[in-house]
Amino acid sequence: MARAIFSNLTFWVLIAIIAGVLLGMFLGVSSYSVGPLTASAFSIVVLGGLGSVSGSLIAAFVVGYLETLTAYLVSPAYRTIPALLLLVVVMYIRPQGLLGRR
Repeated sequence: MARAIFSNLTFWVLIAIIAGVLLGMFLGVSSYSVGPLTASAFSIVVLGGLGSVSGSLIAAFVVGYLETLTAYLVSPAYRTIPALLLLVVVMYIRPQGLLGRR
């Protein structure tokens, strides 16, 4: 059982590493881009529920939509703020995240 869990975890870690490398090559990486990307990733994982892949997928769509809408309507400088505000609201209403378990 532990071996199956470890091999599944290894697979997802490899997928995340490959996705990070491809995203870094596509967008370009600098020390100024670390803060907003970390805020977005943290919001997505916590909103979806720790350990819930499907919850994180739903949260990624919601956070991406909010960031794009904010960058288009308000300013690109403020694009991470609605995701963090949504994080505060969801943590107040449902502390385990969208699809997280207690």
